[in-house]
Amino acid sequence: MTTMGALGMKRCGICLMTLLMLVVAAGSGLATATPAGAAAATKSPIVIPYIATISGSAAAPGVPVEVPPAQMAIAAINKAGGIDGHMLEYKLIDDANDTPQAVSDFQSIENSALVIMGPIFGNPFSAVAPLANAAGIPLISGGSTVVAVAETNRPYIFMTNPNLAPIANQVAKTFLHANPTVRKVVLISDETNLAPIAQGQDTANALAAAGADVVGTVGYPYGTTDFSSIVTKAASMSPDAIIVSGQPADAAAIVQEIRRQGIKAVILGDPTDYTPSFTGAVGSAGVGMYVYTPFWPGASTPSVQAFNRAYAKASGGLTTNFTAAFVYESFEVVAAALRKANFEGKSLVNARKSILKALETVSITGVSGETVHFNSHGYVDRSGYLLRLGANGKTTLVTS
Repeated sequence: MTTMGALGMKRCGICLMTLLMLVVAAGSGLATATPAGAAAATKSPIVIPYIATISGSAAAPGVPVEVPPAQMAIAAINKAGGIDGHMLEYKLIDDANDTPQAVSDFQSIENSALVIMGPIFGNPFSAVAPLANAAGIPLISGGSTVVAVAETNRPYIFMTNPNLAPIANQVAKTFLHANPTVRKVVLISDETNLAPIAQGQDTANALAAAGADVVGTVGYPYGTTDFSSIVTKAASMSPDAIIVSGQPADAAAIVQEIRRQGIKAVILGDPTDYTPSFTGAVGSAGVGMYVYTPFWPGASTPSVQAFNRAYAKASGGLTTNFTAAFVYESFEVVAAALRKANFEGKSLVNARKSILKALETVSITGVSGETVHFNSHGYVDRSGYLLRLGANGKTTLVTS
């Protein structure tokens, strides 16, 4: 199959993306990702499959957080002329945060895709990445934080998230400096989903390295709805601080239960806890807790504030978080690689190799103003921020 066959890959007649975009457009006036001028383009569009979590218990309520930034990036790329005259489109594929579904999704596109975006969540990403790497298909996740997947599936697997362990080490010292009475720490962690498992362990290891005593871990299976016994068990260890690591809805319920039981321990959440889903669900129980993140929408950087405004408009009022920013950047960096790759006219196998080579060397200026460039491990090095939550979703940057 030549690249022109991949360029001509068509969307299903009435697929989930079409339905979703119609719903969003009707509800918020959001434009589709391809500008009106694209119809006049003489070259066939490049269609990129985008595997994301649109349904299922892990999906964000309302407009999925990962859809508007993809639409925004596609619109910006096409407004700038697309890829050498080809308009860029994406085919949205829902994995429902289900590993077998994600594998099936991959199998449906592996013989035609030039490059694949997603999956967003860690478990589907960990299942699809080895398959894409073995097939020689460049795959870029804009949402997963499980760096081990990228590290062990070289050279075709990339992610725009950073390794969170160095960021955890950085913020742990700041957290303990801001809370000098914290000595004993307990971790409450999801024991099903890879991302919160890794993030929770990174946070616990960082606090231990910074001088705290991590006295225990209380795990829970994903799908738990009553966290009272989980929190009671954590409280029995008399912690000065509790790390909460879980999917946003679970983390919010745990924080609420900690406060309902009157536990005075300081709460520290990982990056998953700094999302619109979490801050919207946790309510006043989250006031005073800490979270850390590789992207802070409260930064005064003009590019961050511009992105915040554009994302709020595109999403119907959602607050920006790291997934929104990094999904946007993932499409931008792929577009830059496609422009550089000189893949047209080559066989699909060789086109993918050209795109891989471009991805290994290309760089862009990201939303935060930092350079987005994949390191030899397949992820992006970034700075981190420790934040304290206030009322109505407001945050304060905590510095040492």
